Amino acid sequence: MRLKCDYMGNDQLLPAYNLQAAICDEYIAVIDVKSYASDMECFVPLMEKFNRIYGHYPKYPVADAGYGSYNNYLYCEEHGMEKYMKFTMYKKETTDKKYHENPYRAVNFAKDADGNLICPNGQKFLFKRTQPVKYNKYGRTKELYECESCEGRPHK
Repeated sequence: MRLKCDYMGNDQLLPAYNLQAAICDEYIAVIDVKSYASDMECFVPLMEKFNRIYGHYPKYPVADAGYGSYNNYLYCEEHGMEKYMKFTMYKKETTDKKYHENPYRAVNFAKDADGNLICPNGQKFLFKRTQPVKYNKYGRTKELYECESCEGRPHK
């Protein structure tokens, strides 16, 4: 892992570690140190360590949005854990009115009778293909669309 901030001001990123602690009833149950850059990547190893020590997975792992990911949600389901973690963009998508109402976000595009997405410029986005999401352990795919023509349009 490398620090996100360049405190030295010379574009040299320094090595760092990510310390994780699992707390149960106000007691530290498990501690783990990883060189992963984000909490999201540390969740599964911490839960596996908990399982090795106690012989079961926690029923209700509570975590902040930094841990929320598709992989971690499916991991919880596979191991009988209830999910008490928000997804990464939860706050922005639920409280930021400007973000939520942005007409140029694909989730806000209209659809025609055939299910094609229509952008605010009135152009169709045609489905091209699905492809696997990188680094996803559970076979998740994403859909790729392509605009018919954006020539002469104010936003491309």
